[in-house]
Amino acid sequence: MDSERDLTAIVRSWLRTDAHESADRVLDDVFAMLDTNTQRVSAWPVRRIAELSNATRLAIGAAAAVVVAVVGINLLPSSGGVGGPGASTSTSPSPTRAPAGAPAVQGTPGPDTWGELEPGTHIIGTPQMRIQLTMPAGWSGDETGIGLFPGLWTGMLGLNPIPYEIKYVVTDACAREADVELAAVGPTVDDLATALASQAGIQTSGPTDVAVGGYPAKKLVLKLLPECPPRDGLWADASRTYGLGLRGGETGTVYIVDVEGSRLVIMSSFMVKASAEHVAELEAITASIEIDPVPNAEPLADVGPAGALPIGRHSLSVDGVPFSFSVPGNVYQRGWFRYRSTYISMDSTGSQGAEAVIYWTGFPDSADMDPCPNLLGLPRDASADTIATRMASAPGTELVSGPTDVIVGGHPAKHVVLTVRESFGCDPGFFVTWDPAAGGPGWWDTSVGDAIKAWIIDVNGKLFIVVGETTTDASAKLVQEVEDIVNSIRFE
Repeated sequence: MDSERDLTAIVRSWLRTDAHESADRVLDDVFAMLDTNTQRVSAWPVRRIAELSNATRLAIGAAAAVVVAVVGINLLPSSGGVGGPGASTSTSPSPTRAPAGAPAVQGTPGPDTWGELEPGTHIIGTPQMRIQLTMPAGWSGDETGIGLFPGLWTGMLGLNPIPYEIKYVVTDACAREADVELAAVGPTVDDLATALASQAGIQTSGPTDVAVGGYPAKKLVLKLLPECPPRDGLWADASRTYGLGLRGGETGTVYIVDVEGSRLVIMSSFMVKASAEHVAELEAITASIEIDPVPNAEPLADVGPAGALPIGRHSLSVDGVPFSFSVPGNVYQRGWFRYRSTYISMDSTGSQGAEAVIYWTGFPDSADMDPCPNLLGLPRDASADTIATRMASAPGTELVSGPTDVIVGGHPAKHVVLTVRESFGCDPGFFVTWDPAAGGPGWWDTSVGDAIKAWIIDVNGKLFIVVGETTTDASAKLVQEVEDIVNSIRFE
């Protein structure tokens, strides 16, 4: 997508334009007002993972708010907001489901949770480190990072630490999505600095030896070359989930700090139209950093909270079961995103709410999910046959097929296919519930008409349950992708 089409998708997710002949003209006026850079940017930019995205997330929310204020009176129904009373009865596809007030990014803070900070001391950090900053007036943030949003997104700035271990680096930022290669990165400061400095498609300054908070560090300044296509990320965690996205004209600075033998990565960025005054503020904040290691802290997580999945194979360990799966290529965008280790989801027709989800859990014990007792009420020693039989007769569902015997990843499994007819289950997953994602593409509830496909797999004596759900808005291609991803599962 180019930046104009990207922003179109965002604006149209906020405004019901399907019933208004003037929508395209209004969007053109909005683009002119935003003075959008013509360089291509990441597909669906509100879905960027935590690092470098804090500033981007708030700016997009601010941009959408400005658009609503400027043109909302011309586009929104007279008696309410999007989808409210008086909304258009057009036969166009309905907007995807989203909880009230959901922020724009899955699994990370956004405009609803960030607030303006008082001048003075502020603390951000990772599970291993506390980072103290001295803040001027006007900056916003929370414990994950800070940002300044003087106008629309072309002037924003931000800074935040990376809360997980960086395991891979994209070797060539100019490569087509299907040709992207991820090179493994060692655990030291020099390992990461060397890998970033070697990336093709990036204009790089450094690494330079500096000190951050009194600790030795390597500093790299990065800019995406104008001829390169957008990339959601330039590095990845252990599950090959992207991080560190750069937009056209954005300057990113990476500080790789050696804190008593532990590697701390801090990312700051500013957009092409950030003022010299605001850039100086960002530099002063960075210079004020003080770092305190957290005593007896656990090692930094191998898997980040959420983000975009590159095309190809991904590995996770869920409830003691290590496995991998493949994400297929898509024509226009990658599509599949991960929420912690809980599920992957895809939003193909609108903003925020997903049309498909695949979640997984061990049985009987799960770190992230709780069973829905009014549906299953299973004993801890329940067999795959028992679980499948209970699912097949779950209240509020219509059995489509099963239980049938199948093979998943080389292991025997039971398979059940259902359609939801009444909402008797637990949200979000009908058979199980979990802490829902804060933003898109989230899966927040299972509704009437949704299709449920469940696989109860015996992995060397341990039961592992995989469930794929799709809404009535899911295309046949997306439904098939759910099947393809499950069929690609391999247990290690």
